[in-house]
Amino acid sequence: MEIVNRVCAEGKYRRENRKFLRFSLSLSAECHYNNGEIPGQCRVVNICDRGLGCEIETNRALRYGQNVLIRIILPDKPLPLSALLTLQWIKIPLEGEMVHRVGGQLLYMDMGEKSQLMQHAYAEVLAGISKKTHPYRDV
Repeated sequence: MEIVNRVCAEGKYRRENRKFLRFSLSLSAECHYNNGEIPGQCRVVNICDRGLGCEIETNRALRYGQNVLIRIILPDKPLPLSALLTLQWIKIPLEGEMVHRVGGQLLYMDMGEKSQLMQHAYAEVLAGISKKTHPYRDV
């Protein structure tokens, strides 16, 4: 009985154990499932050293282990950045909604492009800190 109680307690109080620091983002992107298909619209919502979190608008079924190509649009860059992901988790939307929340492990991303994306994430964090700590922000 003690084992059952321990398993139930662990399920209720499960903690996230992340190995890498995650930064929030809000960037428009396209999600390519297969060559030749029309891409789905998505939004990159976070980044860490080894992965991306996205919200993908689609009515197609996504599956764990599926590879997708994400084309990320940075506001100040003329060309989108590309990231190849393997989907590691999928939060299936409620009935009637089409936005899937997914997390993917980076299979490949050009180091220069990843650096640009991380710099954008850092800039957003610093801007948020600056707004909170600047004494004359409301002036």
